[in-house]
Amino acid sequence: DTKGSSFHNAGSLKFDQGDYRGSLEELNKAIELSASPKSYNGRCTTKMELGDLEGALVDCEEAMKLGLDDFNVNYNRCKVLFKLGRNSEAIKYAEKAVSLEPETADAHNLLGVVLHEEGDLEEALKHYQTAVDLGELGIFHYNLSVLHKEMGDLDAAKASLKRAADLDSQYQDVYLRFADGKTRSDNRKTGRYVLGGMFALLLGAGLWAVRRR
Repeated sequence: DTKGSSFHNAGSLKFDQGDYRGSLEELNKAIELSASPKSYNGRCTTKMELGDLEGALVDCEEAMKLGLDDFNVNYNRCKVLFKLGRNSEAIKYAEKAVSLEPETADAHNLLGVVLHEEGDLEEALKHYQTAVDLGELGIFHYNLSVLHKEMGDLDAAKASLKRAADLDSQYQDVYLRFADGKTRSDNRKTGRYVLGGMFALLLGAGLWAVRRR
């Protein structure tokens, strides 16, 4: 439906501009005219930004019912489930996203985050390392540093944190404190706090070069 597509495109544009309420209104109109899986998936992403996680999950499910089973919808469903604390389910969709786009660093990073949260450190390490190999983003190196620290490899943690700081200035202060030996001793607690903050950044606007819709 041409008109439905127009509303979908308008919703995508408003999303990219940070107007999430406006995006939601346009996508609601698109779905009323033509309930396409693409619009449901787009509305899922918008609802995540607005904090409506249950609504976002419903839209992911609707997109899948209508036959959409691509990278984007699996990636989004994992993010929603993780934010809802349903980690065992989230892992399944992260693994599907990785299988669909094995060369996408974001997918490996996301799977690493969920596995890390679940305590599967060895598997998380594999996916964090793959993310680093595929994409040079500070956040990937930072996550790897947190994991190395939890696993007791402080030299590797320092090296990864240094690379994160070189790539992204927001990690420079953390690196300097680590290098000076002033990091907190409760590493596990710090790591979990960092993961929460990291995932908030993952969902926020402006971090990723490609917006997954």
